[in-house]
Amino acid sequence: MIYEERFITRWHDTGLDRCVRPGAILTYFQETANLQLERHGLSLDRLRDERGFAFILSRITIRFYRTLAAYRPVIAQTWICPTHGVTFPRCYRLLTADKETVAEAGSVWALVRLADRSFVKGDEFSYPVESDEPLAELIDHRIKIPKEAYEPVGQRQIYRSECDYNMHMNNTRYPDMLTDFLPDTERQISRMTISFRNESAIGHTIMISRAENAEKTGFWLRGEDSGLICFDSEILF
Repeated sequence: MIYEERFITRWHDTGLDRCVRPGAILTYFQETANLQLERHGLSLDRLRDERGFAFILSRITIRFYRTLAAYRPVIAQTWICPTHGVTFPRCYRLLTADKETVAEAGSVWALVRLADRSFVKGDEFSYPVESDEPLAELIDHRIKIPKEAYEPVGQRQIYRSECDYNMHMNNTRYPDMLTDFLPDTERQISRMTISFRNESAIGHTIMISRAENAEKTGFWLRGEDSGLICFDSEILF
């Protein structure tokens, strides 16, 4: 079942090009998903406090079709997809008021027990809403490890203001962080995939490295902390 929320894009969600940033679009998506559960009696806080569960994002691919300016009415859609084992897929779509598609995303989540970090299986948890068909191309997309060598491009400390109650950087913060480590370019991003491997914890410093693809159409970025890979990302223009 597709669920909708309506927003007005904010000036403070735009960047140097006066277009809404990728991180803001992901925030619209996530806020809509949270509200869907909230309005059906299962907020993320209740899920954590009463049942001891938390959703952890494993992978997300966002495809951008057009840019978006400030103060535009938009419709954010989300829907859960059939679970498979310990994977909980969810999809998203952002539309203009005229129903033109701005962006779509497919994500894969895990549901974990906070007491022992074990995974909850799909048949052990029931959503309060019905599932719908996935955007398979986005759900299934995976990052191919590049043949090109990564080169270090900087480091990034994880600050308190970026973290949620899980004590690690919230996933909505990653897109803007990643674009900070792209070379200066006026090209618009057409697709962004982030694969989360280990948490980027509060107070830690992440080492960022980057490789450009052979076609010069995008980059891979990787974040590491004390030898552990925190995330891999692929960004295409």
